[in-house]
Amino acid sequence: ELIERTAVTDPLSSGVHTEYGNVLYFSRKYQEAGPRYQRALELNSANRLTRYMLSLTYQELGVPEQALALLDRPEFHPSAELALAYASLGRRTDALSTIAALERQRAALDGVTIAATYFTLEDKETGFHWLTRAFDERQLRARFVKVCPIFDSVRSDPRFTALVDTLKIPA
Repeated sequence: ELIERTAVTDPLSSGVHTEYGNVLYFSRKYQEAGPRYQRALELNSANRLTRYMLSLTYQELGVPEQALALLDRPEFHPSAELALAYASLGRRTDALSTIAALERQRAALDGVTIAATYFTLEDKETGFHWLTRAFDERQLRARFVKVCPIFDSVRSDPRFTALVDTLKIPA
C-alpha cells in the first residue's frame, strides 16, 4: 500500500517503480511486476538492477528469451546475471563460460546469482558451494535469499534451511 501511494505521488521516479516491481516480484506477482520494471527502465534505461530484476521476472513468466535480450548488452558481459539468463535457456556452456570469465577477472563475484545459475543447471552441490560462500562473505544479495523465487527449487533442502537460519530473519 505504501509503495503504491508513493508511485502515485512520484510517478516519474525510476527508483520508486523499481521498488514497486520488487514488492510484486518477491510476492510472486510477476504479471504485475513486469510493467513496473518496464516503466522504471523507460525512466532510466541505465539502471542495471532494474534490468536484472525484469530479466528475473521474465524467467519466472517462462519467457527466458526476453530475459536474455535484456542482459545481452556490453555492461553485462560477463556477469553473473548473464550467466543465469543463459542457464534459464538451457545454454549450459554459455553459462559456465561466463562464470569462468568472471573468475578470470578476479573481481568480486556475486555468489548468490552464481548459486542460482548452478541450481538452474541442476548442479546443487556447486550451487550450495557458491551460496555458502555468499553467506560467509556477507554478500548484499544474500539477505534476499529467504524470499527470492529463484531459490524455490532448493527451498526444501536442509542445506538451504540451515543457511537461511543464519540470517536470523523472523518468519
